[in-house]
Amino acid sequence: MKRYIAVVGRSCSGKETIFKMAKEFLASLRKDVSIHHFSDPLNEILDVLALPKTRPNQQHLSTILRQSNLMKHDGQVAGEEILGNVIYSRALLDKSDVIFLDGVRRPQDVAMLRRFSGSSLVFVFAPLDQRYEWLKARADRPGDANKTWEEFLREQAAESESKIDELRHSAYFKIDNCGDLEFLRGQVTHILKCELGLV
Repeated sequence: MKRYIAVVGRSCSGKETIFKMAKEFLASLRKDVSIHHFSDPLNEILDVLALPKTRPNQQHLSTILRQSNLMKHDGQVAGEEILGNVIYSRALLDKSDVIFLDGVRRPQDVAMLRRFSGSSLVFVFAPLDQRYEWLKARADRPGDANKTWEEFLREQAAESESKIDELRHSAYFKIDNCGDLEFLRGQVTHILKCELGLV
């Protein structure tokens, strides 16, 4: 059965690393795996607007879209579900055996996830200071490498980040990313074995 796994956590808590580890493990089982990021449609819009794909731009655009009065085909306001509906539609068409959803941030996103049969929510935690160091080292968005601690804290307090911690209680699996890579890999492997009925 197709599996949908949403990984939720604060920025730079290890979500991408978890996906890479999962992809490696699933390849050993000859399972196709893919990922859909909630930031993908935001980045596509920023590209059209010729604006940099910075974390603040993504956060502001997310808030603007969700709080707008943009209407769906049925005349209803798109609202908080606007990004979740995009990801749902894309993931539904995905033919992979295991599909990861990265960037779940709100209860509405979890409700979207539960529309899939065979879905799970995984919450990952890492300390604030460690996430700041990882953000600067990874530098995958413009400005990250030189970001100050104060700027990082402001981003953590953004409206688009405000509901993430609440989702911890909704997660069936929780990952502690406070140790080394092998500690993390062991947790990821255990979750995947549970998801695939191998334990």
